[in-house]
Amino acid sequence: MTTDDFKSAVEISKTRTAMNLRLGEVISAIIGDGRVKELFDKAGKHPDEYAGQATGEMALKLNVITPDTKTALLVAQAAERAYRLAEKAESYAQNHENLVGYYRKKNKGVATEKILLIDEKAVGVVGYDDPVFKFVGSEKDPELLKAAQATWMGAQIYLNQEIHAINTAGLGLDGEDSMGAKFADGFKKAAAAFYTQAARLLDQEGHTAAAEKLKAVSKELDSRVKNQNPPMPSAFTDYIYHYNRELFLGTAMTQEKEAIFKKLVKLTAPPPEPKTGPQS
Repeated sequence: MTTDDFKSAVEISKTRTAMNLRLGEVISAIIGDGRVKELFDKAGKHPDEYAGQATGEMALKLNVITPDTKTALLVAQAAERAYRLAEKAESYAQNHENLVGYYRKKNKGVATEKILLIDEKAVGVVGYDDPVFKFVGSEKDPELLKAAQATWMGAQIYLNQEIHAINTAGLGLDGEDSMGAKFADGFKKAAAAFYTQAARLLDQEGHTAAAEKLKAVSKELDSRVKNQNPPMPSAFTDYIYHYNRELFLGTAMTQEKEAIFKKLVKLTAPPPEPKTGPQS
């Protein structure tokens, strides 16, 4: 690895890590304090009353960050979350049989209170009805953000499914099946694409350096995708929606759950093909 390659890898890692921060901190890390101060000067605002606060937080409070810039950063944040969740789900799916065998062996003849299974909370299982997802698909959000956050939520459900499948089978019970690793590359590829779209928005807003950071991440993430023609997130959400309906036959599939899953199918669907030919 050359020095330039090493520096690039470090910057990509820093950008990805920043996506786990709060929005104000993401603004400081990605847009940069220097660029934000330029925005203050351009707007004629001098945030002395916010002395001691992070520059990004001040930028939000004084409205010098445009809606499109916010959207871009939230899209990139959702993309990063989706990518990491897909990686975890893929790992569990690939090791499904080994893990099931391990837990079945460990739990054979063991008293209920001593049963060993994967600690779902510890490994990041988050329910579809968790408050963290309450704004996914919000009507006031741009379509791009709706799609990115729905993809993140879909990736979370994918991870949940893989963990549940191992734990259920690890008890020797019939239950949820592994979805397999085939869907992981679709979520990863979608995440890389969302990073690209976020970069375009930042470019349009004049945040050239920030856009370059996201473009570098997108290129890196896409290069890691093994199958470049995978089933995309819409294929997963469509399958899981119909799978759950068929499995639970309207009992555990409550109206609330059905509505949420149906929403995910819609929001993760690819955009329609552009019309060609003369338009009337």
